[in-house]
Amino acid sequence: MEVIHNDDHTIHFVEEVLINFVILQVENLNLVLKENGITEKGIRQKICEKFFFEFSESIDSCYLRKEEKLFSPVICFGEFQNKESLLVDEINKLHVPTKAISLHESALGNSDWYFEEANEDTSEISHCDC
Repeated sequence: MEVIHNDDHTIHFVEEVLINFVILQVENLNLVLKENGITEKGIRQKICEKFFFEFSESIDSCYLRKEEKLFSPVICFGEFQNKESLLVDEINKLHVPTKAISLHESALGNSDWYFEEANEDTSEISHCDC
């Protein structure tokens, strides 16, 4: 497996994939909020913004300690041969972001894009319906 972990790749490739992943998670939370009776768009948007800002901040700068070692969460993306091999075959490439980007800096913009520009529609992001 090839591991790609450098600033240039992070800025020009991984950042876009990461932002799209977060936007899909905003959509998931939004759907749960709707299913649980929160119908007002502005309230759902505020909840999503707050949650994803805090979540992103924890990805960017938090750590856990276990057995005197420090661990920090990292969202990486495995690249597979094709969708039929997804989670069946070995990962061909692992795209690991560097600290060249800060997820929390785009958290509010991601939520705003989803609610305002995309009008709660992620169809322009190519993804599975998981």
